[in-house]
Formats: sequence, structure tokens, C-alpha cells
Amino acid sequence: MLTNKKNSLKHLYDEGCIDENDYADIRKEIDSRIMQVRGSNVSLEDIRFNEVFAHCPLFSMLNQTELSELRSKSKIKEYKKGTVLIRANMKVKAAMIVVSGSVK
Repeated sequence: MLTNKKNSLKHLYDEGCIDENDYADIRKEIDSRIMQVRGSNVSLEDIRFNEVFAHCPLFSMLNQTELSELRSKSKIKEYKKGTVLIRANMKVKAAMIVVSGSVK
């Protein structure tokens, strides 16, 4: 049931019915409830990581060991609207995956 709510929420966000802040707030609440139901020590960050990588074709060929290694080296960061992430000719040492929102 909670997974259905999460999918419905994503659909509302994708259709533009709710803004990014409301989506993030409601999503955190749903994820917290999922964790309570499961009674696990898994963090919200781990749940989101697993969901993102499970649906990303770029990483679909990785096995569980490889995903675990990638997870151990990954960080989830949130940025405010208008934040500059990369500038032209800037050397980059990491990859970024946009989970929510967009970049220009």
C-alpha cells in the first residue's frame, strides 16, 4: 500500500500537480512509514539509493556486490534551486545522478 502511495506521488509530481518541496516532504513521510513497517535499520538514504540504481539502465548490469561497492562510495546531496554544480571547463572528479528536479 505504501509503495502504491509512493508511485502515485511520483506520478503527481511528474504531471506537475505538486511542487518539488511538497514532493520531497511527502516522500520523506512515506519512506519513514515504510521503515517503521519493515522494522529495519535501513536508512532513508539507502532506500533511495537502491530505488534509483534499480531503475537506472546505466547500472542495470551491476551485480549486488558491485552495487554495494558503488553505494559505499556514493553520497546523496540536496541542492537549492539555482545552485551551480559544474561550470564550463571545470575538471570533475565525480559523476552526478539527478534523482529529483532538473539541471541546465
